[in-house]
Amino acid sequence: MSSKKEAGLGIKWITELNEIALLKHIWNLCNDSDGSICFTWIRSNLLRGRNFWTIKTPKNCSRIWGKILKLRSLAWSKMKYIIGDGMTTSLWFDNWHPHSPLADSYGERFIYDSGMEKNARVNVLINNLEWRIPTTQAIS
Repeated sequence: MSSKKEAGLGIKWITELNEIALLKHIWNLCNDSDGSICFTWIRSNLLRGRNFWTIKTPKNCSRIWGKILKLRSLAWSKMKYIIGDGMTTSLWFDNWHPHSPLADSYGERFIYDSGMEKNARVNVLINNLEWRIPTTQAIS
């Protein structure tokens, strides 16, 4: 960025400031518990039930949405989820497990073999604030 003497705005680190603002949007998107209009719209129109961390960047998305999606890897490395009741934490894709997201550790085949939906939440494993591991029945 050029200084004021060089006919610039004199703002240092504008790129970094913009990146910080976009990272804050990612934080808000992941932590919006009050259902703000902005993030409700993003979930309904841009995510459409898909996981923010795993969707592909559309070819015809807005410039800002594309930049937000591009910053996911940077944000991801800093994020950890607190499960709580598990209703908002993705079972397979969110970074709630101590080692890594379950989808990264075990893969797509494991998700399929589990018999649970790809969009399952951690709450399917919680009953009365205790872990409930689903069991499968043997075929006889």
